Amino acid sequence: MAKMNITGRYMNEKIKQGWSAEDFAKHFGTTKEEFILALEKKFSSKASSQMMKRMEIFDIDKAFITLHCGLGNFRDTDVEDLTKHKIDSEQMKVDRECCEMVNRAKDNGQKILAVGTTVQRALEVCVGPDCRIKEFEGWTNKFIFPPYDFSVADSMLVNFHLPYSTLLMLTAAFGGYENTMKAYDVALQEDYRFGVYGDCLLIVD
Repeated sequence: MAKMNITGRYMNEKIKQGWSAEDFAKHFGTTKEEFILALEKKFSSKASSQMMKRMEIFDIDKAFITLHCGLGNFRDTDVEDLTKHKIDSEQMKVDRECCEMVNRAKDNGQKILAVGTTVQRALEVCVGPDCRIKEFEGWTNKFIFPPYDFSVADSMLVNFHLPYSTLLMLTAAFGGYENTMKAYDVALQEDYRFGVYGDCLLIVD
């Protein structure tokens, strides 16, 4: 496997050319899984803990879910008709404490922020017709893409994801396709870091 000299600027240049995660892996002579692990090692930081601390300072309550992310998160879509694209099932759990916190917040007219596309998807899996979430433990292969009406979250904090990924499609479904693409144009121009350990985009209602 070739040594991966990965920089945010290099990735952005290739993303502008339409490269996918598979293209990066092929370029570096490795597998897609090893490329993603290399990104984690290269770009992981204390950003998540810092963000959580800032939320705590502003008295923003937090609730947690468990979702075991699979490789399906990182596979590109290879069909034009997105209704025909299938993603791998992933195991998730939303417990009673989480449900009580989220539902109470909604009852009190407070806003719900989903941190990450996986959280956003999990919320949409366990929500009922009354827009309240229910306890859930099991598997899901729910694929969210535009157009889609979200039932729980009012805002979302999300990474800048790679082209053709299902994660980018969920982001576009929540933020609106045109607005999301404008944000990505700015990210490319300003050399933001892409990928699961890169920079973040805050989408608000």
